Amino acid sequence: MLHIDGSPHQWLALRPEETSVLIAVQDDATKRVLYAQLWPSETALAIMTAVRDVVIAPHGLPMALYTDRAHGPFTRPTRKARSIGID
Repeated sequence: MLHIDGSPHQWLALRPEETSVLIAVQDDATKRVLYAQLWPSETALAIMTAVRDVVIAPHGLPMALYTDRAHGPFTRPTRKARSIGID
C-alpha cells in the first residue's frame, strides 16, 4: 500500500515567508519515499502527477485507489451533508 499526503510548511530557508506543500508518496511496508515534490498548494494536479509518476507510468492503471476523504483535492460529502443536499 502506498501512502500519499501533502504537508504545508515554510520549507525553503531562503524564502521564510513562502509556504509550499510537500507532496510525498511513501511505501507503507518499507517506509521508502517514492516521490517528493514541492507544490504551491495541494491540488488535484499535484496529487495526480504523483500518482502518474509512481503508479501509472511504471505499472499501469490500478484496479483500486483509496483516498481519505478528510482533506485535500479529493473529497466526498459526509452523510449529513448528502442528506440535506450539500455537494
